[in-house]
Amino acid sequence: MRNYTYQLPLAKGSIKQIVVHNENDEVIYTFKRTYKTILHQIFDIWIGKNQLLCHYDGYDVTGNKIIESYKKHSIAKRTKNMLSFVESCDMKELFTAEIDGIDAITPTYKIESPNTKLITKIDFSRLVHFYEKGNVVAILQLHFSNKQKSYLEIKNNASIQNPLFYIIYSQMFYFIGEY
Repeated sequence: MRNYTYQLPLAKGSIKQIVVHNENDEVIYTFKRTYKTILHQIFDIWIGKNQLLCHYDGYDVTGNKIIESYKKHSIAKRTKNMLSFVESCDMKELFTAEIDGIDAITPTYKIESPNTKLITKIDFSRLVHFYEKGNVVAILQLHFSNKQKSYLEIKNNASIQNPLFYIIYSQMFYFIGEY
């Protein structure tokens, strides 16, 4: 079992780089929300209320991009949240996630790739659970206050051991998203 901490930004639209620490308080990853241009950012703030354009990039300690995620909007279908590990990472998969059902209070998301299927749920105490084959593989405690850190625990039986996967999807679903 591995534990990680990070601190959420003050605002949903923040483009500040967020640092992820391991259990020894060493910086192991960083991630940040990005926009293509300043006009995209202004549009997202004014029109989208910081929820329309959602794009996150994750980096290792040397600054190499290892994860890229974004929302894919469609007029006729539900919004899909895409996450991919880029070429420099050992895992090269594209994950697609979409909301399952109509529960807007505690939404459930299905995350799928050709090799992996996960389900994520949040409860009223802001605990995000990631399930793989019916077993909890990761738990993330979200704290929306700027003075408290969010905690992630990844179990040994998880097929995905990269903390950025769980953190960025939690950011997209429950910090920026519909929750």
